[in-house]
Amino acid sequence: MSEPLSANKKHWRRATLLSCCALCCGILLGGVSAWFLGAVATAGLTAAAATFNFHVPSAFIRLFAIGRTAARYGERLIGHKAALGDQVRRRVDLFASMAAAPAVRSAGWQLGDEARLADYLDDVDDVDYACLRARLPLLTMAAGLAALLVCSAIIAPLSLLSIAAMVLVGAVIGRRLAKVGAVVWTKMRLQRRDGAERLGAAMASTISLRAERFWDEECRSAMDAFSEADDLVFALRRLQSGSDALASLAGPIAGISVVAAAWLAGDRGEMMLLPIALGFAWLALGESMNGASRILIANLRRDAAWAEISQ
Repeated sequence: MSEPLSANKKHWRRATLLSCCALCCGILLGGVSAWFLGAVATAGLTAAAATFNFHVPSAFIRLFAIGRTAARYGERLIGHKAALGDQVRRRVDLFASMAAAPAVRSAGWQLGDEARLADYLDDVDDVDYACLRARLPLLTMAAGLAALLVCSAIIAPLSLLSIAAMVLVGAVIGRRLAKVGAVVWTKMRLQRRDGAERLGAAMASTISLRAERFWDEECRSAMDAFSEADDLVFALRRLQSGSDALASLAGPIAGISVVAAAWLAGDRGEMMLLPIALGFAWLALGESMNGASRILIANLRRDAAWAEISQ
């Protein structure tokens, strides 16, 4: 089988647009808030404090806050509608393919084996929600990163040196996490399948195993396999936590780099308002980059699941 194309492209496009709008509103909210605070502080030092119009920037702040919340809710609703629609079509195709597959007929019906049933349900779930957990957030972050890189190149070109180094380090860490995660996830699947097969065989031979006094040993070996699988999952999550901790530093590093580059370029006073706004915009983008490891893991889970389903 080849992975079927989405039958809900219109809904996916709308969900992607709303996701980008939510990220854009979040970035603008951080930038306008920083600009507003800096402008108020700058105006307070001069006679312009009496004539400073704070209604317009405060209205924009409320607009971006409401827009971010509304876009997030809309993206959740439309994205899940598209995912559920794809799920119905994909599962119908999978059951039809399973019923016609020679390997399934020769080995017995797939859903008659508890171990294969558990793997099958997990694989279908990983394939179904890969778009929501991986593809959609990745497109959104890529669009936000491209927009802020262009703004940084215009406002503070020197900041691109540290930002480019940060992106390079993040790519190296992500590549390493993907490789290690693929190996760990494959081992975990094998351990979990081995434990399920051992437990199923023990349950099918309960009377004979108890008579021969091997019941405890067989159950213990099955549980040990499950425990090893859980240990591998925990190890993978520890790797994710480390990469997420490093990813959380991306926003502050980029923001400080923009402000420092503008300062070194000679910007002072009111000229620093725009770089400060851009720095806080990088902070807002950094919040959405905290889940970068989940995107990588969702991708490798989808690839592993679809390779298994295709067999």
